[in-house]
Amino acid sequence: MTDEQKEKIIRFRGMGRGYAAIGKELGIPKDTVKSFCRRNGLTSADVVATDDKDRCCECGVGIEQRPKMKKQVFCCKACREKWWTEHPERIRQKAVYEFTCAKCGKAFTAYGNKKRKYCSHLFSGLLFCGDCKESMYWRVNRYKGVAKTHFICSTRNSGQGLTRT
Repeated sequence: MTDEQKEKIIRFRGMGRGYAAIGKELGIPKDTVKSFCRRNGLTSADVVATDDKDRCCECGVGIEQRPKMKKQVFCCKACREKWWTEHPERIRQKAVYEFTCAKCGKAFTAYGNKKRKYCSHLFSGLLFCGDCKESMYWRVNRYKGVAKTHFICSTRNSGQGLTRT
């Protein structure tokens, strides 16, 4: 257990949180939290929430809620970003869409944009050969673990052009 986790356990117990909630928040077993609390005198008889304020999920600072507004969970942007970085498994993405790329035909997913046509290939469908004005296609060559990406002209295999970028 790290020193940061120990400090958070002490802070969360001071806020009146239970062992299971603290364990889930920090990603450690509740029995580990319970043992630490017993060794350091943080049992339920010793700990009572000091106030009924809403507190930041990351640092525990009191948050003053505004009436008729959505409940704030974090005290600042830095705490929110740190908490979500540490808990990516708690993200619920509702707007995930599945597509087939109009250019290369591969299946891909996109978040938040249900009108996408192309996968993540940079310039797909937008880049054309300077010699013959035909579409350029995305290619990836892998050699000894190194991937090299490039575009080739669509007429390359028909012998009309050998343009590479």
